[in-house]
Amino acid sequence: MSNSSLEWRIFVFVVRQIIFGGVAERFCCCYCRVILSGFVMNLNFPPINIPTKEEGEKVYIYDIVRKKYVLLTPEEWVRQHLIHFLVNERQYPLGLIAVERGLTHNNIKRRTDVVVYTRALSPWLIAECKAPDVRITQHTFNQVARYNMALQVPLLVVTNGIYHFCCQIDYHLHTYKYLPDIPPYHN
Repeated sequence: MSNSSLEWRIFVFVVRQIIFGGVAERFCCCYCRVILSGFVMNLNFPPINIPTKEEGEKVYIYDIVRKKYVLLTPEEWVRQHLIHFLVNERQYPLGLIAVERGLTHNNIKRRTDVVVYTRALSPWLIAECKAPDVRITQHTFNQVARYNMALQVPLLVVTNGIYHFCCQIDYHLHTYKYLPDIPPYHN
């Protein structure tokens, strides 16, 4: 295995091999090492303790936004880490975060992974989460941009748990710029 890639096996009752394409240090300088069903999954987020439970052959993770256990998938693992990062590290109010919220644009129904609202309840940030083995490509950015056509938020975040990108949009100047970090909540 080369220094530019990490290989981990993740078993959640289904064996799946995930290969990471490098070490991103855009937001966090440490990796979160988590023991999940006896195996390790690394993400580029600070360490957190998320309750999980097993029912039969399925593993569930507690979602602090929806206040219930949801089926644990690699994408859900990333989403929960992002939510905890926003709440614990960036002071985003938990009550202003929505998960898998439906929206319609051009008569097409879609679901956003995470939406953060202002205190006036206007959408402020959209986040698109992918599993750690999913490469972030132009298609991923196009997906979150389509969601933003309906919501018109100033902040877009795309993450696979390893690489994180945050883009700030200025609708008055018709410009955008990539930020080095997800900004703290100021609203």
